[in-house]
Amino acid sequence: MKILFVCLGNICRSSAAEEIMRTLVRRAGLEEVIEVDSAGILAYHQGELPDPRMRAHAARRGYTLTHCSRPVTTDDFYAFDLIIGMDDRNVDDLRERAPGVEEEAKVRRMADYCVRKAADCVPDPYYGGASGFENVLDILEDACAGLLDKLSAPTYSLIVPVYNRPDEVDELLDSLTRQTLGDFEVIVVEDGSTRPCADVAERYAGRLHIRYYAKPNSGPGQTRNYGAERARGRYLIVLDSDCILPPGYLAAVDEELRRDPADAFGGPDRAHPSFTPVQKAINYAMTSFFTTGGIRGGRRQMERFHPRSFNMGIRADVYRALGGFSKMRFGEDIDFSIRIFRAGYRCRLFPGAWVWHKRRTDLRKFFRQVHNSGIARINLYKKYPDSLKAVHLLPAAFTVGTALLLMAAPWWPWSLTPLALFALIVCADAAARNRSLRIGLLAVAASFVQLTGYGSGFLRAWWQRCVRGRDEFSAFDKNFYK
Repeated sequence: MKILFVCLGNICRSSAAEEIMRTLVRRAGLEEVIEVDSAGILAYHQGELPDPRMRAHAARRGYTLTHCSRPVTTDDFYAFDLIIGMDDRNVDDLRERAPGVEEEAKVRRMADYCVRKAADCVPDPYYGGASGFENVLDILEDACAGLLDKLSAPTYSLIVPVYNRPDEVDELLDSLTRQTLGDFEVIVVEDGSTRPCADVAERYAGRLHIRYYAKPNSGPGQTRNYGAERARGRYLIVLDSDCILPPGYLAAVDEELRRDPADAFGGPDRAHPSFTPVQKAINYAMTSFFTTGGIRGGRRQMERFHPRSFNMGIRADVYRALGGFSKMRFGEDIDFSIRIFRAGYRCRLFPGAWVWHKRRTDLRKFFRQVHNSGIARINLYKKYPDSLKAVHLLPAAFTVGTALLLMAAPWWPWSLTPLALFALIVCADAAARNRSLRIGLLAVAASFVQLTGYGSGFLRAWWQRCVRGRDEFSAFDKNFYK
């Protein structure tokens, strides 16, 4: 990265900016990554050292200004990646001189990088007194620090909320050490756990750019927001702690964004060979066509894909513009996806950016998970009536139908035939996919749990919210995790 600082004569502001930035770059150990220089709009002072007053004030702060003034040249627009003007006049002059559109896009305003100082420009101190030079140095130190922070910030911030799952976090972090693309940071946020993973995160401190935070319990949505507030990446990727990433995950995300940029995105999930038979069966139930799960193919579905929080990415500025995840008890990730589309942002599926997703470890926990998903669908319907589609009614219809068929069985045994046929189809398909009859049989149980769990949650929420008129929190007043 090559940066050129520009002011009018290159004897005060830009020469000071060059040395301040060079000092910060040296302290950060980035001399081989970032190069700096300075120039002036005019050639009036060409060959001269910086103004003696600026040199004196800078020296008191430990900066030695030795740059000799030179004018900006056309070649500079090709040689440098960023060309930063000290005030609006400098910026306008630079844009007029730019030989092309790409070169004009390199021009920036110095004050835009300020973090603490409220400045709209770096004023010319040439005709002022000592306070003017001190003010310029204050602004430049702040702006250079902000610029370095932006340049050294990673492209991707991976945010992992966790509650009482240190073993899962260990597996996830281990998989991150194998990523073929290393331009990322990891933010682990402990959400009031009684089994914290601080020691797990500490073990990876030398292998990953990782930060660990602990906070009181507030649920996954607000915990993701907590991590996002502290993230430095241009893109935020939210992952569940029970995910494991293949080595090419981030490379696949990066390739998709370079090929066809999106404001938000998500990817599918798969079952890892090391998962237990129950976990593989649950994965089948959540991704199979026969259980209305999974991601549908087709270009239209890819372009209108609503990502889930186990594998969701979004531009950091879009995340903050939308206020992050809402305080919904269940379905906060779908709510966020809906808001992304309604705000006019583009969101799509990245098929190659898949993860291994453990989900729940037994059918009882799985039932609770999908039951909450059914509740979430009604909560979303109350908030966005047009979000409810016919496919969302199928698990409820299956649940009611199953109950009616089972009740009819004592008098009409043939009523079980549809259920037996469904079980046979699921068993055969799951067994063929996993090459295991055992997983096929477990998939039958997992599929019934998935459909009836979701369906019963949907019906329960419909009764509580649509019939009885209760609000989201009074209807389901319990902790998300427990």
